[in-house]
Amino acid sequence: MNVLELLEADRKMHGGALVVVPAATLTLTAKQILGNKAIVTNESENTVITIPPAAEIYNGVARIVSNKAAYTAKLYVAAGYGGAGASYDTITLAQRDAAIIFCDGLFWYAVHHTTAGSS
Repeated sequence: MNVLELLEADRKMHGGALVVVPAATLTLTAKQILGNKAIVTNESENTVITIPPAAEIYNGVARIVSNKAAYTAKLYVAAGYGGAGASYDTITLAQRDAAIIFCDGLFWYAVHHTTAGSS
């Protein structure tokens, strides 16, 4: 079972939903972050997803971001993952790659094999 199949099974069991990125760029809203368990890229082009600044409302939130496209997807957060600044602002997801993002209310963090920054 791949990541998308697992997410779909979880959605059916727990009522969570997916945000499917509809275009080349998307700035996630609080509603999209809080109301969905996963973010999945589109299939037709390179994608940039901007995560909102860390805030107390996101404290404890963890989400899976999956790139099912044949193109790259970039996850951007302005303050840098873990508050590490500009050189840690972007994570690039290759085809069929995924990352977990989570927030402690102060910073966003990411679990990904290339979490070290790139821009």
